[in-house]
Amino acid sequence: MDSEIIYKVNALDLKSIALSEIISNKKVEEPISIGEFQNKYGEFSPIAREQFKLRNKSWKKLPIHSKHGCLFTQRAFEQCTSEIVAKWKSKEFPASTFLNLTGGLGVDDWAWAMSGTIVKSVDIDPILNHISRYNFEKLNLDINRIDGDALNIISQINPSDYDIIYIDPDRRIVNKRAGSNPENFSPNILEILKLLGNNFNRILIKLSPYTDIEWIKNKFALWTRITVLQHGEDVKEILLLIDNNKNSKKSIDGFYIEGENNYCHWNKSKIEDYNFTSSTFFNIWVPSGMLNCMRLPTIFINKIGFESITKDGQLFITNKKIPVSLGKTYKILSAFNNLSLNQLKIALREENILSGGLRARNVKGLSSSEIQKRLGIAEGDQYQLFLAPSLRGKFNLWVTEK
Repeated sequence: MDSEIIYKVNALDLKSIALSEIISNKKVEEPISIGEFQNKYGEFSPIAREQFKLRNKSWKKLPIHSKHGCLFTQRAFEQCTSEIVAKWKSKEFPASTFLNLTGGLGVDDWAWAMSGTIVKSVDIDPILNHISRYNFEKLNLDINRIDGDALNIISQINPSDYDIIYIDPDRRIVNKRAGSNPENFSPNILEILKLLGNNFNRILIKLSPYTDIEWIKNKFALWTRITVLQHGEDVKEILLLIDNNKNSKKSIDGFYIEGENNYCHWNKSKIEDYNFTSSTFFNIWVPSGMLNCMRLPTIFINKIGFESITKDGQLFITNKKIPVSLGKTYKILSAFNNLSLNQLKIALREENILSGGLRARNVKGLSSSEIQKRLGIAEGDQYQLFLAPSLRGKFNLWVTEK
């Protein structure tokens, strides 16, 4: 997308209005040729093509932004927070003043501003700043978006004037993932914390869902709260709160967000004390990503009513009713114990189980797809198979409803 063209986007310009209608009006048909794009959108054709590409995804992830005809870029869209998660954050971490050092597409800015917070937002990317200002105008929001570098901005303000300083660093460098080392993040979180010193109220940092919590605890000694956020089947992000209130207690918790005002809150003590009721059949239980991030599945290894299939608590057999927020359960239809892969293949054919999905755990040297091929199981939706090592190089396998 040509940056020079981006700067020409204007909320009052007819071509710009046509761009916004690509997202806001699903009935707008995509031109079938480059010539048609040129006729309708002129020099804005590259932007138009990107909006058509993102339209279906945007209505799922950013429905309010989409309804108002906001514009997006591919990379910013991929990295931004979804509206439902952003709104949850603004409610869970309320603030009267909010400084976002990594404004990006502005979805988090939008959520806090909608809650009545005074928002100041900074980003080093002038293209994103132009698009965000355009979107804020579409959303009728008064948000102060500043062009600048996070470290320079901090040196020019009094950080304690803000209830929350928010950081969502870019974790990719030239299209390569930067890993979990904060020195590779942009901006550098450790440099920001060093510059802030003790002059702040609360710092809220958004981290990748793949970030190890033990690493967070070791790397950020002043951490106050670590929160794992799951929406749908996936963990969306991990939040690190550093609260300068010396009376704040450390906590690790998880939230499963089902809807705007509907979520489940879990922590270690709540799970240990939870009364799981029994059902009339047995299931394979796959703990949720939220539980895995918090390293809590191991609690169930010695818990009555739960049999761990793997040493690390990746899969369990249980007749307990498991809340959706804690993972997915699969009703066991049949089980095969301590057999070789060839013996399993024969047993499955005798049971007329010829298709389904397969998940293998703790099997060295073979992937799930390779094992599925050796078992002669075609891809299908009727069954879900789970396989784990047993004794002397053999395997246990469970066939469940998908």
